[in-house]
Amino acid sequence: MTDINELVERKIQILMSYPFFKEFIESDSTDIKKCLDNLKNFSQQLQKDFKDYELKMLEELIVDISKIPKNNRLVELTRALTDISSFEVRNITFHIEPLSKLTMKDAIRLLKKVFPKQALYERADVALRASLALEKKGVKNLLSKLILRAVKISEVRYWIVINESSDKVIGITGLYCQKKDQNEADWGGWMCVDPAYRKYGIAFRIGDFTLAKARARGKKYLRLYTSTDPNEATANLWFDRKGFRIIKREPLKGTNLELLYREKEL
Repeated sequence: MTDINELVERKIQILMSYPFFKEFIESDSTDIKKCLDNLKNFSQQLQKDFKDYELKMLEELIVDISKIPKNNRLVELTRALTDISSFEVRNITFHIEPLSKLTMKDAIRLLKKVFPKQALYERADVALRASLALEKKGVKNLLSKLILRAVKISEVRYWIVINESSDKVIGITGLYCQKKDQNEADWGGWMCVDPAYRKYGIAFRIGDFTLAKARARGKKYLRLYTSTDPNEATANLWFDRKGFRIIKREPLKGTNLELLYREKEL
């Protein structure tokens, strides 16, 4: 099996072989339209090495890259390509990609469907929007940053799972850091799979993806909490199988359920 870093390096070499893209990455150019037009013109050639969803992601990435200094553009490109993963189950292809503005509404809709009761201070839409706000500047992102500061979270990132054939968001996973233990642990964020797709074992796939991301960040532990809610039965099964030990239990206010705090050494 080819190492993912080798695949990413090869894709970057292909992109940088196009003068228009190399110029955009290595200069302070903010001519988004020119770069997008060229990307579209060469899309047929690029499709030999890039899938459709990767090209769509590149279109959005070009807009974001135009806002950062040239010294950071190649780093951001590498990170974005490394964040993409694909797999096939029962002849259906799924892929994992970073959450974006384009997929935000669908991701929030999925989380509300799976978790209809959400505490006001812990709403999924706040967490997801804050994850993108951390990477942006400007007044409109200030509120999300202040919310994260108030709950003592220093970093948060989310990824979504998409059914390639329908382009539908069918899963989500995330990681965040709490300031109190940020040097030793990552925490698992909102994680779920659309009930219609649970028979495909996708929860186990995105669980492995999340573990790999936490390990790659060099943390000692991955911590998270679930509950005894039947909707989380599959997730709890996976956590048990993967060695996430329960380190604390506490009643979930207003219900007869329990919160289960778990930890796994990486």
